[in-house]
Amino acid sequence: MIELIKSLFSFLSSSSKKIGAPTHGVPSALDHRNKKALITASGELGVKEVIGSGNNQKIVKYHAYARQDNDLTKGLADSVPWCASFICYVLENSGMGSTNSMSARSYLNWGVSSKKNPLPGDIVVFWRGSKSGWQGHVGFYLDETDAFVYVLGGNQSDMVNISRYSKSKILDIRRSSKARRLSEVEQDELWDIADNLIAGKKIGTDGKVV
Repeated sequence: MIELIKSLFSFLSSSSKKIGAPTHGVPSALDHRNKKALITASGELGVKEVIGSGNNQKIVKYHAYARQDNDLTKGLADSVPWCASFICYVLENSGMGSTNSMSARSYLNWGVSSKKNPLPGDIVVFWRGSKSGWQGHVGFYLDETDAFVYVLGGNQSDMVNISRYSKSKILDIRRSSKARRLSEVEQDELWDIADNLIAGKKIGTDGKVV
């Protein structure tokens, strides 16, 4: 009888791990969207415009993702502003949808607002020229100080790099609606990735320093 009870308990315990078991603290099956975006974006660090005639074909490719058809034969020159094109490229190569737009402010309508509690990998939208105008800049949030925000983005000093921008220029910070609720483990992993990137370290496809 005792052995039967033990066997039954073992079966129930095993089943509970497969059906309806709590998953708090365990990375999601999405592995998750902000992490994928940061890893993809960081792999492009150092890409820059060609001085003079000619184009960096990677930037031409970014522009192609700012089209609804993603036609890689129709990318624009690297001299055309490409911060939003870079975001489109990263998102779509991370398994997400983008705005397919060259407009930085198009990301004001993407995902959900996370401005009150941003995480690395969220998308920061800035205004340029006039706050009520059409110009802007967009990049991936990494961290912030009292006055500045660190952003991994394209077309920052004509290249993909990590730059610091005034928080007074922020219009909003957006997050994929499917990454709205990240576990504490996932959030800690994002902060580790961001800290390493800001420190100038290279991260691999697993998010770890290489």
